[in-house]
Amino acid sequence: MTEFNELFCDNILNINTVGRDETHVAEGVFAYEPTSYLVLDRMHEVGLFSDIHLLVDYGCGKGRVPFYIAYYCERRAIGIESEEDFYRDACKNMESFKMSGLVDFVCQKAEDYAVPDNADVFYFFRPFSADILRKVLKRIEESYRSNPRSVRIIMYYITTEYVAVMKDHPEYELVSKTDCRDLFRNRDGRDFVFCYEKIC
Repeated sequence: MTEFNELFCDNILNINTVGRDETHVAEGVFAYEPTSYLVLDRMHEVGLFSDIHLLVDYGCGKGRVPFYIAYYCERRAIGIESEEDFYRDACKNMESFKMSGLVDFVCQKAEDYAVPDNADVFYFFRPFSADILRKVLKRIEESYRSNPRSVRIIMYYITTEYVAVMKDHPEYELVSKTDCRDLFRNRDGRDFVFCYEKIC
């Protein structure tokens, strides 16, 4: 059922993002696996994608989340991807995507990416290690100091290490924890979406 849903939703957007790929698994970098459309729909339903100006998706892979945001929320999104073949797949998807002008992709390591001063929502589906996450948060903070604004960090299926990193950053408050366990069978119980907001 879930697989059918994934293919069906890809077809609506006229993109190809289905499947898991462990080609580039290495220390600090995890396998490519797109966020399920079921989870994206749940996040949308509970309002996690409301009031977006610009969303940044770290480890975007083939671009599913940016395309979803553009199509269903009509908001701008940027996907950051360090692997050139996934980046090329994302760009190929952009050529066939039903909407244009709202999605961009950058082929760069997440920790090297200079965060735009108007980016206000940041999405992580456990793309890399906690050490890299710390560096990315530093980049987000640099951008915030340049242009203070509301900042939302959305994390799905995160590790205890990610939770610990966020606890080390008291300037971010956990404002919601969305349960997605009912969407899947025989999983490990980690299907939660954590939403943090920066305390001004």
